[in-house]
This record gives sequence, structure tokens and C-alpha cells, in this order.
Amino acid sequence: MQLNIELSRHAKNRASKRGISIDQINMCIQHGEELYKTGSLFFFMTDKCLKKLKKIYGGYLSKLQGLVVLTCTNEDSLLVVTVYKDKKAMKVIRKKQSYNKRSNYHAEYYC
Repeated sequence: MQLNIELSRHAKNRASKRGISIDQINMCIQHGEELYKTGSLFFFMTDKCLKKLKKIYGGYLSKLQGLVVLTCTNEDSLLVVTVYKDKKAMKVIRKKQSYNKRSNYHAEYYC
């Protein structure tokens, strides 16, 4: 299934400041692990994902190590809210609370 991937203004700004290209974001979404927490879908590159990519592309893609892409899904598109790098992202994301609609009325990005 092919989703249309859109970047928010914030995501474009953060990606350019952090040296993350759109191709790296696409690779993370296509080949990274995903986890649904706090009403958002997180994609992140683990060592396991990087080893799979090494088998596919023949080289170790060290620039993808620790890449996290926070997205919000619509019916026909995937909105990238922000991107950052954190090697311990999996632990941090798993500790986040599950989505609770009542407490998230003030959220800036609605999907």
C-alpha cells in the first residue's frame, strides 16, 4: 500500500537543522519499526533494521542510526510531524502513555 507522505512546516524545519534528508525519512518509514503511542505513529531505526538494510543495499547506513519519525495518519496520507535522532528512542517511546482522548484536547496537530 502506497501512502502519500507529507511533511509539516515544523518537520521540514527540524529536518534541515538536524541534517536529515527526505530520503532518510522515507527509508525510516518504509524499513523502520513502528509503534503506536500517545495517539501518534512513531517510526524508528533500530540496529535490527539497519542490519536488514545492510543485506538489502549492501552497505551499512550509519546516518540512519537512531532516526525517529513522528507521524500522524489521515485517510489517504501520512503527515510527518517531526524528526529527530535518539539512539535510546525505543525505550523512551515505549514508556510513553497510551492515547487518552480526554486529556489531549489541547494537542496542536489533529488528524
